[in-house]
Amino acid sequence: MKMELREKSLLLHQPSCLDMMNTLIRTIGKEFAGAGAMHILCVSGLHVGIIYVILNNLLLFLNRKRLLRITKVVLLLLLIWTYALITGLSPSVLRASTMFSFIIIGNSMKRKANIYNSLSASAFVLMIFNPFIITQVGFQLSYLAVFGIVMLYKPIVNLFIPGNMVVRWIWQISVVSIAATLATFPLSLFYFHQFPNLFLLTNLVAIPASMLIIYTGILVLIFSPLPILSGLVAKILAGIIWILNFMVNRIEGLTFSVSKNIYINGMEMIIIFGIGISLLIVSLQGKKKYVFPLLVCASLLLISFTYRNYTSLNQKSIVIYNISKTSAIDFISQKSDFLLADSLLTPNKMEYHINNFWTAQKVRNHSRFELMDSIRTSSVFFKLNNFIQFHDKRLILINRDFPVIAFPQKMRVDYIILSGSPFLKIEELNACFVFDKIVFDASNSLWMVNKWKEECKESGIDFYDVKTNGAWRKAL
Repeated sequence: MKMELREKSLLLHQPSCLDMMNTLIRTIGKEFAGAGAMHILCVSGLHVGIIYVILNNLLLFLNRKRLLRITKVVLLLLLIWTYALITGLSPSVLRASTMFSFIIIGNSMKRKANIYNSLSASAFVLMIFNPFIITQVGFQLSYLAVFGIVMLYKPIVNLFIPGNMVVRWIWQISVVSIAATLATFPLSLFYFHQFPNLFLLTNLVAIPASMLIIYTGILVLIFSPLPILSGLVAKILAGIIWILNFMVNRIEGLTFSVSKNIYINGMEMIIIFGIGISLLIVSLQGKKKYVFPLLVCASLLLISFTYRNYTSLNQKSIVIYNISKTSAIDFISQKSDFLLADSLLTPNKMEYHINNFWTAQKVRNHSRFELMDSIRTSSVFFKLNNFIQFHDKRLILINRDFPVIAFPQKMRVDYIILSGSPFLKIEELNACFVFDKIVFDASNSLWMVNKWKEECKESGIDFYDVKTNGAWRKAL
């Protein structure tokens, strides 16, 4: 019986298959994003386009008569939207499916399709059904990428026309990647704060591989009634996927494969788009008068970068992060910070909740300490047990391990931080301390915070609830 209980206990402490799968998915996603091939993992317009080409070629025999052409249109629309439904109706798939629907109907009416009209019409239709789709990152990147390819592909591809067929094919794939990247990189920097330096090399491998994967996957389905043949094709498919993952892993593993911790704000993103548009006009038109907007945008970008760098050299702030069930208090001084956190703040949580904020504030030098450590690191930051001095501000961190004892005379502090749901009443704090504000961090239970809020309102005490109002930040 003891052995059985021990084995069950060991099994309970083993990571579940779901956890292992989630970890694997995050790792693969990180590798593809760092290598600049995330669009291969996502079901994108590229895949819809490949499916359309395959189906259109398979149904060419229906072009003979008018009734057959109508049948072909219905089949194409039905199959493309079935594929979109199966793959989850992501913004890029919705955009591509809607756009190809317009193209299919236009071709059936023998009308020449204009790609800009098709794109605009598809966006308009999607926003009629869901106006908020325009706020989705995938929708924005998808349309920008296609507009970039449509506008930039011909001017760039005509710069160099190789005589060799293989070299020409490689050049054409490279130009598609360059055009899409040029159109989307300001938005990518704004949202993701990184840039895949080797995106060109990655896409030379990833785009042909993704096409082979789709073609081979369709063959597996076609040959499924023949187990031996479908099994052979499935092994080929697995081999292609393995090669793709291997190549992406090797490219992402290079030290210079990705530039990280790049921050631009919304205004700087718009200015960069302005620089790109000005450069495009100057390149295509070749007129000097268009250089002036380019210089203005470049000057504005330089001024913005300089101002943000100046403010980071003079910043002093206290931040209490809103991380579920976790205590995390940050003290930022110029380009350094002192982070007090409990053991629940894992590297994954830091990457998701904190790293981008550090990038935006240009914080480069990080020091992390346990919540209850006594520390003196510099003249600006000092901590003894639960008492903290940061520049001219004094704080006290109260948790279950810190008993609130009435002193002969009230102690003056600027802020009280309640952490870990200590069993106390606000009036006990009021009897011991003179303070400006109480902050409830994210590690407190909801019922305890609600109880403290009522007590603070009754006593007229200023408070801040991180769980309800988000991270608390106090600039000094």
